[in-house]
Amino acid sequence: MRSLVFWKFARPRIWNGLSLRSRSTTRRLHWVLPALCLFAAACTEADRTGPTSTGPSGPDPVTLGVADGIWTVESDAHEPRSVVFLDSGDAYFGTAEGTVQKFDGDHLVVSAMLGVELTDFWAAGPDDIYAIGEAPNFRKWLYHFDGSDWSRVRGVDHEAFTVHGSSSSHVVVGGPGVVSIFDGNKWSSSKIPADAARAVYTAGNDFVIAAGPRGEMFHLVEGEWKQRTTASFWKVQTNISRFVGRGTEVYAATSYRVRGYFAGGEWQLLEDPGPTDGRYSGFQLTRVGDECVVLFENDLYTIENGTWEEVNVGLPDDVELVWGSSLDELHALQADSPSHRLLRRDGGMWTSLVARHSLAYKSVCTAGDGYLAVGAWGIEFDSRRSRPNRARRQRSDLFLTAVTGWEDGSSIAMSSEGGALSKQGDDWVALPVQPHGDPRVESIWGTSSSSFYAVSWPGELWRYRDGSWSRLFNLPRRTMQGVWGYGDDFAVAVGDYHQILLYDGADWDPVDLVNGTAASGGFRGADVWGVDAANCWAVMGTDLVRYVDGEFRAELAFPDVDLHAICGSSSDDILLIGYDKSGLPGDLDVFHFDGETWGEVPVALPKVSISDAVATGKGRFILVGEAGTVLRLDIQ
Repeated sequence: MRSLVFWKFARPRIWNGLSLRSRSTTRRLHWVLPALCLFAAACTEADRTGPTSTGPSGPDPVTLGVADGIWTVESDAHEPRSVVFLDSGDAYFGTAEGTVQKFDGDHLVVSAMLGVELTDFWAAGPDDIYAIGEAPNFRKWLYHFDGSDWSRVRGVDHEAFTVHGSSSSHVVVGGPGVVSIFDGNKWSSSKIPADAARAVYTAGNDFVIAAGPRGEMFHLVEGEWKQRTTASFWKVQTNISRFVGRGTEVYAATSYRVRGYFAGGEWQLLEDPGPTDGRYSGFQLTRVGDECVVLFENDLYTIENGTWEEVNVGLPDDVELVWGSSLDELHALQADSPSHRLLRRDGGMWTSLVARHSLAYKSVCTAGDGYLAVGAWGIEFDSRRSRPNRARRQRSDLFLTAVTGWEDGSSIAMSSEGGALSKQGDDWVALPVQPHGDPRVESIWGTSSSSFYAVSWPGELWRYRDGSWSRLFNLPRRTMQGVWGYGDDFAVAVGDYHQILLYDGADWDPVDLVNGTAASGGFRGADVWGVDAANCWAVMGTDLVRYVDGEFRAELAFPDVDLHAICGSSSDDILLIGYDKSGLPGDLDVFHFDGETWGEVPVALPKVSISDAVATGKGRFILVGEAGTVLRLDIQ
C-alpha cells in the first residue's frame, strides 16, 4: 500500500481553478493579493505552443490509484447565461460561476469548471471547449479545455473579449485592436483598424468578420481586414455585441436588439426593428436549426432577409434561453423565482426536466430507495420527485438543518429552532418541539422515526423516544456537530475542540482523543460515520479519527484541510469533504478511500459551499450545499 503524500503544504491551487465557494466581498479581500500572485505566476511561466498547452501547476495532483470521479448536477445549481447548440445535438451552457455544462437531453452535466467568471465561450465538442474567463486582476484571458484539464491558451497573448469557431481547426478570438485565428496547428494574430474587436463570427476560412466598438464592420479578405461599414452606417453609434448566422447570412445585434444583417455580399440595416426596438426584456438572438431566432418577452420570432415572423410554440412564462435542432424540437430555460427549470417541447407540450432552487441545502440522507436533502425555509429535494418541494411545517420561516432516514422511506428533519418533522410517505407531520432554549440542531441519527438522537449548538445531546424529548448531555460553550450509531448499543457524538461522547448501550460518557493534532481544535468541522461498532471513523478539524479497541485515535492528518463531512458505503468506500486552509476561501477538497489508499478526487464543481454528503451505493455519493446544489459523484 502506498503511503499518502502530504502534498498539501506547497501545492498551488491553480490546477483546480480558483475559489469554488461563494463568499462575501469583505471575506475575499484578505485573499486578493495571494490570488493575484498565484495567477500571475501561472500565466508568466506557461508554455506558448498552442490551444492545448498546459501551464505549470506545481506538483501533479496526487490521486493514489483513485480514478477520476464523474460529477453530475442533480438539480441545476448554477444559472446558464448563454448556450451553444452543435449540429451533433449537444448543447453547452456557459455560466457566470465559471462552469461549462453539457445538456444530455435530460440533465445538465458539469462538463468543465474554469474556476473564474466566464464571460464568453464556444464549444466544438466535449473535449474541445474555449472559454473567456475574468481573472482576479479583472483581465480576460482565453482558456481551452481538452476533456480533462483547462489551460490558458498561450498562442493568444492579448486579452480576449469574444470567441467563435466553425470547427475544431478554425477558431477566432477578438481582443483589443487585434483578432487571433487558430488554423488547427498554430495561432496567428492581425491588427484591425479599431480599438477592439467586440464580436467575431466565422463560417470557415473564407468568411471571418469582426465588429468594432462603434459598430464598424470588418471582413478578412485575403489576409487583410477590410472595413465594410462605418459608425454612420447604423445612423447611431452602436456597440455590436454578438453575431448569429447560418453560413454567410449573418445578423448583428446589440445586447437588446437586432440592428442589421449581411446577405448578398453587403451589410443592410434592419428596416423593421421588430418587437425589440429600444427595449430589453429577456432578449436572446440565437440559431435554431436553419433559422435565426429571437426570443423577446416570452415570444419567439424568426428573421429571414430582415423580415420578422412570430412563431407560436406556446412558450411558458419567464423563459430566458431557447435552443434546439428545429422549431419542432425545442428546449428552454425558464426562470420561475426562486427556481430555474429546464423545459422540453414534445408533441406541442412543454414538460419540466430539472429544477434549481436558490436556497441552501444543509443536510442529506438516504431514505428508502432514494435520498432526501433539506434546507432553508423548509425546502426539501427528494430524488423521487422532479423538483424541490416545500415541506409541510408549523412555521413559514423554518430552517431545516438536519435530516436522517430509514429503509422504509420514513425520515426525520429538524430545524434551527428545535422543531421536528416526521415524513411518512409524502406527508410531513410536526413532532413536539425540542424544549429548553433555542438549540440549532446539527445532526440526527436513530434506529427509527420514534427513537433517535439529536446533537446541537450549544453542546447538547438529546434523545427523542415515543413522543417526548430528554436532554442527555450539555457541554457549555461547545457545539456538537455529528452523531452516528449502530444498533441499540453503540453510538458516537462528536463536536468542536475534540469533544467525543460514546454510548455503550447504557450510558453516554466523554472520551479523549488519542494522538490528535493541536491544529484540530477550535471551531472547526466535526462529523462521524461508520459501518458497525468495530468500524467507525470521525473527522475533527484536520484529523481523520478511527475508533479502535475502545479508543478514538487520530489515524491520519490533513494539515492544510479543514475536514467537515464523512460518509461511505463500506470500509473500502469512504469519502471525506473539506476546505483548503492554504488556498482561497472555499477551495473544496474531496478525498476517497478504496480500502488501500487515500486519494484526492479531482474537483470540477460550481463555486458553492458543500455542507453535507451521503453514500447511495458503492462509489456513488450525493453532495448538497448552498444555491440549491445537489450533485452526484460517481467514483470509477
